[in-house]
Amino acid sequence: MKLIEIIGLEEKHAQLLGKAGIKEIEDLLALSYYQIKQLARTVGVTVNRLDTWQEHADLMRIEG
Repeated sequence: MKLIEIIGLEEKHAQLLGKAGIKEIEDLLALSYYQIKQLARTVGVTVNRLDTWQEHADLMRIEG
C-alpha cells in the first residue's frame, strides 16, 4: 500500500518520508516509538502526527 492512502498524509509528507527511507505503509508500521521520534524530527512533523499516521496505517490492514 502507498503512503498517500493514509488519511491526513499529503503527497509532500509522503515524499519526505520516502527520502527518509519510508516508502510503503509496511515501512511505517515497522517503526518503534523511538524511531518515530527520530523520523518526526527528520521529516518536520510532530511525533503525534507521525504516530497517528502509523495508527491509521495499522487500521487500514483490517478488512471489512
